[in-house]
Amino acid sequence: MHQAALALHFFTQTLKARMAYRYDFLMQCFSALAANATGLIVVSVIFQKTETLGDWKKAEVIFIYGLAMLSQALFGLVSTTFWQFPNRYVMNGEMDRLLIRPVNPLLQLMMENLEFEELPSLILGLLLIGFSASSLGLAWSPAKVLILSLDAVSAALMLVGVFLALTTLSFWFEDRVAITPPVFNLLAFGRYPLTIFHRSVQMLLSTVIPFGFLAFYPATFFLTSNSRSAEFSLFAWMTPLVGVGSFAVGCAVWSIGVRAYRSTGS
Repeated sequence: MHQAALALHFFTQTLKARMAYRYDFLMQCFSALAANATGLIVVSVIFQKTETLGDWKKAEVIFIYGLAMLSQALFGLVSTTFWQFPNRYVMNGEMDRLLIRPVNPLLQLMMENLEFEELPSLILGLLLIGFSASSLGLAWSPAKVLILSLDAVSAALMLVGVFLALTTLSFWFEDRVAITPPVFNLLAFGRYPLTIFHRSVQMLLSTVIPFGFLAFYPATFFLTSNSRSAEFSLFAWMTPLVGVGSFAVGCAVWSIGVRAYRSTGS
């Protein structure tokens, strides 16, 4: 409860600071939203040439895309410091500041640079899910809303776990860029049905880097009208386990990295 109270305090204080420059905040929100909308334009262009993408209809692809956008927006709220970590926290020594405070350093890392610009993308993701579900005639119930919420949070936890583990490698390898950007680019695959990719890509995104659980696998629980959804029913139910498992692995790697940290020496 103490950690939750601190997280809420970080949240409110960061929001107040961002609202001090409202127009700058709104412009950044618009920029983030435009970047996500570009992906939707690509989807629209694809379906101008074909009625289906693999075995998936346009509304089904949009449902997957919307769920991916929702999960990625939740992750985006706390992910900024992951990109800054190698240079700012390790090489410039700001990790020392996190360690001397009587607060969990991982909590500080994720909460001190919250990206509220992701909130419009979160709303857009919900709108896409609602629009596509209406087009497909999907019936909602409190249980399905709960499962969708759990899947989105689990997918966000999965992303935190994956990128936390990659970020922690900076404790051992002094790299200002790190390896997170190329892995982050693989998230584009998670916004589409995995079955349209080569089997090697499907295997990679289902096991080694589980981005298939970003949206595709959990979405198959809802897209039961598609004949291929039944093939992935087990994977759909595994989404919370993958999320918690990935986060646990990321935290374990982080703990090892913190113990190995020796400051900058400056």
